[in-house]
Amino acid sequence: MALRSHPLIALAALLWVSGALAATAANALVVTSPPLPVGWNLISVPLDPIDADPPAVFKDPSGDPIPISGNLYRYDHDAGGYVAYRSFDPSPFGTAKRGEGYWLHLGAPARICYDAHPISRLELHLATAGWYLIGTPKNSTVALQDIEVTNEAQARTVGLYDAIYAEGWLGGKLFWFDSANGYATCGFDAWADADHLEPWRGYWVCAQAADLCLMVPFDEVPPTGLITAYDGQFWLDGQPFRFVGANIRGMAHYGEGDLLPFSQSGDRQVNCAALRNEMQGRVARIFVASKLASTVEIGDRLRDTIAVAEAYDIYLLVCFTDMYNASQMHPMGDEVYYTVPGPGYAMLNHEFWSSGHTVNYLPLVRYLVNRFKDEPRIFAWELGNEIRDLSSTATFITSCQTIHDEIRAIDPWHMITVGVSRSMAGFSYSQAVDLYNDRFDFLVGHPYNGEDWEDDTGLAASLGKPFMVGEAGFNSDFYSDRPSQTDADIAKWIGRGARGYLQWGFMATSYDIGDGDWYFGVDHALHDDWIPYMQVYSYWGNLLSAP
Repeated sequence: MALRSHPLIALAALLWVSGALAATAANALVVTSPPLPVGWNLISVPLDPIDADPPAVFKDPSGDPIPISGNLYRYDHDAGGYVAYRSFDPSPFGTAKRGEGYWLHLGAPARICYDAHPISRLELHLATAGWYLIGTPKNSTVALQDIEVTNEAQARTVGLYDAIYAEGWLGGKLFWFDSANGYATCGFDAWADADHLEPWRGYWVCAQAADLCLMVPFDEVPPTGLITAYDGQFWLDGQPFRFVGANIRGMAHYGEGDLLPFSQSGDRQVNCAALRNEMQGRVARIFVASKLASTVEIGDRLRDTIAVAEAYDIYLLVCFTDMYNASQMHPMGDEVYYTVPGPGYAMLNHEFWSSGHTVNYLPLVRYLVNRFKDEPRIFAWELGNEIRDLSSTATFITSCQTIHDEIRAIDPWHMITVGVSRSMAGFSYSQAVDLYNDRFDFLVGHPYNGEDWEDDTGLAASLGKPFMVGEAGFNSDFYSDRPSQTDADIAKWIGRGARGYLQWGFMATSYDIGDGDWYFGVDHALHDDWIPYMQVYSYWGNLLSAP
């Protein structure tokens, strides 16, 4: 077979069949492909589309159609040739399906983005010997060693390696198409170009026996009670999810005797009980990193915090690091990257975003995401608190993309957000559109004292993604009736479309544990307006949670 000739000519004799599809779960996801270059692309769609009509599947992240009429092809086994999608006569092509491979010709670079159902397992039946065009059903990589092959005639199942080398049921390699360099190989030997299947790629596989079934595991089943984001809203169990809540910044470290030495482990319960019962809050934002704790210890602290949050029906927005060194809530070893001077603190420097984030930060992120990817009490992963590269916005965007993709490859379910507004990060409008279109699930702002300069509600609405107020508060030095100001502020942001509102400096203990805020906090120890504050928040908490 002439692997580097024109794909529609060289592969015209190859056979294709569709796979038998497993049952789908109820949760909806939005899946987005990697960038696809100009020219021919051998692709697949990794999950079952909610709307399988090809024009509904082949759209870009902005919802604009990708030109597929005359450019999208499948192989018809019975007819022995390719079938093109034609907008004036779409029925011969049929619907788009996961497990199938397609040729797509692009006149301009594009990404594919569609709404999908998650799945648990994919079975591809190879009824007769010959070539098949398949795709992986996962929106993440599939190691060849995880694929099983059943010979249905013999009623035997073996791993893919044995199916190739011991049984001779399959050819030794799978083939995928690189638009720049032609065909590449996927296999177990040292000369193969890859040893895993990538989402969104189509692969040719040769069956050398009949009645085979390839089984690809999909063990990342969405946790029950997971909060998701689509159509500009957060969703929980099929219902829109709106909320108030609070920043309980150091809650993961209560009682550990290092970052907050005056705190006790029982302070987690005190804060969660007040958040849920007095405030009617549903979400707590916490900072999990500590310069004084190892990666495993940080994971253990998050585990303990999750247990308390679950007892009070609270979800955790998990922030991985802080832009500012004063909190000490950053990974051990990252102290060297806080060299940009600020008023009383230092900030992360350009070196961190260009390369330093791979040293301590990214290993911690990988560990925590791996450990808690099936935990429904995680509301979302947040890259960091008010993070940005003060020297290079472009470098910061590239780092955010890399970190997002690392998280998404491990955890296909939980939402991910950057943790900084467009204005604070220094994004241009077009940069923000490109970044959020491709990757992140919702936008945040930290507007204090009723300010508007971090208002990304319009941007979020244009992208069809939720916006939430991640931090807010009124300075007690200047506002004598902070609860009334907060009441008006919540009304303003909810009126603009915000789906959630989190108070800064929430500390429900009767004594100061060091996790409050003298200026903006709500507490018993530093301010005297707890009761009216709880009245305001409980009103909004009940209102927003109503069906």
